[in-house]
Amino acid sequence: MGLEKASEKAKANTVGGRNKPKKIFGKTLPTGVVQSQDDSSVRVKQSKPDAHELLRESHISLLQLSAVEVATQLSVRAFELFHAIEPTEYIDDLFRLRSCLPRTSGLKLFYESINRETFWVATEVLREPNQLKRMEIIKHFIKIALYCRECKNFNSMFAIISGLNLAPVSRMRGTWKKLPSKYEKLFNDLQDLFDPSRNMAKYRNVLKSQNMQLPIIPLFPIFIKDLTFLHDGNDSMVDGLVNLEKLRMIAKEIRHVGRMAAVNVDAELLFRTRCLNRGRANADVLDVTQTRRHKKLYEDTQMAPKVKQYLSNLTVETNEKSLQTLSIQCEPSITRTFL
Repeated sequence: MGLEKASEKAKANTVGGRNKPKKIFGKTLPTGVVQSQDDSSVRVKQSKPDAHELLRESHISLLQLSAVEVATQLSVRAFELFHAIEPTEYIDDLFRLRSCLPRTSGLKLFYESINRETFWVATEVLREPNQLKRMEIIKHFIKIALYCRECKNFNSMFAIISGLNLAPVSRMRGTWKKLPSKYEKLFNDLQDLFDPSRNMAKYRNVLKSQNMQLPIIPLFPIFIKDLTFLHDGNDSMVDGLVNLEKLRMIAKEIRHVGRMAAVNVDAELLFRTRCLNRGRANADVLDVTQTRRHKKLYEDTQMAPKVKQYLSNLTVETNEKSLQTLSIQCEPSITRTFL
């Protein structure tokens, strides 16, 4: 009798030989979303994609990807590179010393990632022949830049804005005119953070704000500029003696930036949580509902392998002349004749 009851119960929970989706609060949760017994929390089980699935999705376009997940993965990559930089690398770079460490410089890799992200943005926009889709790509990048800001990844945020401001992209007035006004305003607001006046005062004030929780990925060129200013603006020797005050100031700056990455956390979970929490605050701008459904959370998490694959297989055009050629093909220059 006990076996028969167990068999009947198992059948009641299956449909066509497959498990029924669970219902929570009268709503069906997708497979892979697990609810706790007291219904107080949701946990997402991420299934591993098989080889056939990855092959089928090898040609992924940016517009197929969640802006949240792209910003998350950009931030994870930037954090890993930033965290791996040894303090001595800053000194080696500043004083033009040859490092005794027989390995690729983490500082060099981080520099290269900034340029790569900048030209990636321009490449994505300019390789799209359809004007409406180009506008959608620009809009998507603006969303990604906003989410990078919420991740406190100022480096990638700046790279995206710089990519959209490259001459081959910014000259395409026909494409930019199709951008909705609220995204144009958002883009201007994001750019405003990096206003160069008063020695980048707006950016520096945000960085110093008390609610700026670690980890932070700072705007790296500005940090290097500050170090260079300390080095070039102060003599290394004073009256035949080593200028210890100069060395103390440089060491203080390096310790300060090192603390921004000296956090032992699950970077992917942290950055995704920052995106989702702030995404609710920016719901009107980003065309999303205030409360993210369980299904949406599940879909964003499941998209992580796609985004990682996409970012790992980027083909980036770094030649500005080639980018200009693509730009003219997208929107030919208007030639005026004068009588």
